[in-house]
Amino acid sequence: MPNHLKIPEGNLAGCLQSIINEGFGQGSFISMYMGLYNSNYTPTNTDTLATYTAIESTFVGYTRQLVAVGNWSTAAQTGQIAYTNNTVIVFTAGILLGSETQYGYFMTDQSGTFLLWAQLFDTPVVISTDGQVLALIPNFTFSSEY
Repeated sequence: MPNHLKIPEGNLAGCLQSIINEGFGQGSFISMYMGLYNSNYTPTNTDTLATYTAIESTFVGYTRQLVAVGNWSTAAQTGQIAYTNNTVIVFTAGILLGSETQYGYFMTDQSGTFLLWAQLFDTPVVISTDGQVLALIPNFTFSSEY
């Protein structure tokens, strides 16, 4: 399971604007891509997309995966926390020459220009066998400090 979600300070407004522009409150969400990273790195609020492209996964068969617009669940709220989830996103290894440890994931806008958020996994996942599947469910959570 992923650790704390971090939205970089440099794109807080962009992330929020994307949500507003695409009608988050109407049950839809923006198109985006999910990528994996292979370094034991804890996301920070000053990260940029370059932070993750420098440590992006390279195992055979890896490619960023589209997170479909229409698959975000209707936002729900529990106390001071609101959240939405998407469907399972699958990464499948090809014919491997070795192994590679995955430490977390990151999300980009549809054009691959901005980092939207990143999460460090609680437990790293080792990709070590041909055809191995890593299945993740992207989630987005807002909470109030008040």
